Amino acid sequence: MHGPDGTDYPNEIFYEVIIPPERIEYSHGGGDDVGVTDAQFHATITFEEEAGKTRLTMRSVFQTAKQRNHVVEKYHAIEGGEQHLSRLEEYVSQQLKE
Repeated sequence: MHGPDGTDYPNEIFYEVIIPPERIEYSHGGGDDVGVTDAQFHATITFEEEAGKTRLTMRSVFQTAKQRNHVVEKYHAIEGGEQHLSRLEEYVSQQLKE
């Protein structure tokens, strides 16, 4: 992953379940340096039709609350997630126009 300031963040993502168009599950490993595991979690993303639209739910499970708080504070995970969703919305909107 590459930050807006040019910082590289080593990450490993292993996709475990992909059920189009319902669910994606993956394990995430990462941290500041190779071998550092301060950013490990399991994520589940679900897609559900709701009144002609799609409800996307993202859930990340960490081993401890301390790990979760570290990722939120150090890597700004909530803001990053919001940016990812905004980009996805832009992409889908563009695809619908074509």
